[in-house]
Amino acid sequence: MWDFKESMRIVSCILVFGVIVLVANPCPAWLDPGAADVDVVLNSEDNQFAFYDGPSGQTGENTEWFLNNGARSSVRLKGYDDPSGFLWDLSAYSGAVVEEAELHLCLTSGSVINSLVVSTINAEWTEGGGWGSTVSDGEPCWRWRSYPDGEWTFVGSDFSTASFGNFGTLVSFGYKHSDTFRQYNSGGYDWIAMKLDPSIVYAMVQDNYGIVVTDPRFGSENGNLRVYSSEQNASVQPRLYIKTYSQTDETPPGEVSDLVASAGEWNGEVVLSFGAPSDPDDGKAFGYTVR
Repeated sequence: MWDFKESMRIVSCILVFGVIVLVANPCPAWLDPGAADVDVVLNSEDNQFAFYDGPSGQTGENTEWFLNNGARSSVRLKGYDDPSGFLWDLSAYSGAVVEEAELHLCLTSGSVINSLVVSTINAEWTEGGGWGSTVSDGEPCWRWRSYPDGEWTFVGSDFSTASFGNFGTLVSFGYKHSDTFRQYNSGGYDWIAMKLDPSIVYAMVQDNYGIVVTDPRFGSENGNLRVYSSEQNASVQPRLYIKTYSQTDETPPGEVSDLVASAGEWNGEVVLSFGAPSDPDDGKAFGYTVR
């Protein structure tokens, strides 16, 4: 389970360290969507994953973590209560070397927000057709990846086990103080944006299914922060800015060595240990395909 308070404690430590790093390594300038080497990629699907108080305090499938929001024209970025997931088709970037990447979201109102946190999602999902309604067969919600029997990860799991740093998912933060988060106006709309670690894009290209986004500093002053979804229209749809190098990485890493498989703690779990191969172009392999 994602421990929100513990995450904030860790973030506080990162902030102190980040000031020192930024003096020597300032963040690159924000990408220009009109530049020839920057792609603007609109998302394909989205859903607000409602947790609220989870299974406690409510009965049956009327609890919020059984709701689907795939058809909404706007979704919330409300701390751990209502983070939202966004999917992109990034298959065209297989083999590409990502230099910089950004996430851009259009606000539906002037809510207070000063930061964002993003995590990849490690399980396949589709948005569904609900409008804050009880999940239907095949749709996702906090409790089910695909209702009524498609678990997010293990038996009894929920959405948090497939995101926010759990089970191999990757996390990236954006803050004003480090120039990795900003708010701006374009086309008469207020937008928010954050700079993404390129590894977030690589993960989505390889084997992660979009990202979950929320406000890590959610509090009473933030309200029910909303952004437009893909159901609104293309002019305000969630998007990625992606800048790639002209060359692609076509040199495979070395072979895996000393592979050992041993029984894990869980029933059916296997623990794999091996020597990590080097990558001639990058110094290390980004990920592994296990068959």
